[in-house]
Amino acid sequence: LSDIIVGSVPSGANVLIDGKSSGKTPLHTQLFPGSYLLEISADRFKTWKHRLIVKPNEPQEIKEVQLQPADGKLTINTKPDGANIIIDGTFVGQTPLTLDLSPDKHHIVQISKAGYVETSRNVKVASAESKELRVNLKPRHGIVRLSVEPPDTELIIDGKSRGVVPKALNLIAVEHQLEFNKKDFHPYRIRITPQPGFSKQLTDALKKKGGIKKTEPLV
Repeated sequence: LSDIIVGSVPSGANVLIDGKSSGKTPLHTQLFPGSYLLEISADRFKTWKHRLIVKPNEPQEIKEVQLQPADGKLTINTKPDGANIIIDGTFVGQTPLTLDLSPDKHHIVQISKAGYVETSRNVKVASAESKELRVNLKPRHGIVRLSVEPPDTELIIDGKSRGVVPKALNLIAVEHQLEFNKKDFHPYRIRITPQPGFSKQLTDALKKKGGIKKTEPLV
């Protein structure tokens, strides 16, 4: 057997040897020669792990192991979800998202999604704290002006009917599929991306069935 002494800052931390509780620091124990997994843990601190090699009649003293504060957890939810998240300059994923953050320091959280105003937040979490950040993204809109014949044509946007084609649309600035339908006429589909601060003009005349099917809009 060999004498093993283990100390930590803070003291009173739990000591596990090969997964079995062996007491609290400061700890004095004896071990047979061999290889052991030594773990030191305490509330609000990260678990410290060390591979301990014990040799016959060779006492060891592991002095004042400095336990590091546990990370905090941050959950980020946005409306709508699917927003890109960059923390302190590093892309970490898309919402909804839960991640660990180093505690007691300020982190810059940048939130972006196509068609919405980019925003940022300054976030700080305490050790072992769980915090939630909720952000309602502000949409960016663009105008699409429409002139379609016949005038009572149905408009479908992204698979949802919007009734008779209006004179103008105020749409979020992402790609949309517009579909124009009327009985006895060939349907017409187009994908369009509005631009904030600008208006787009779409002019089209549906072709009666039996005629030449239209494939491109007249702009």
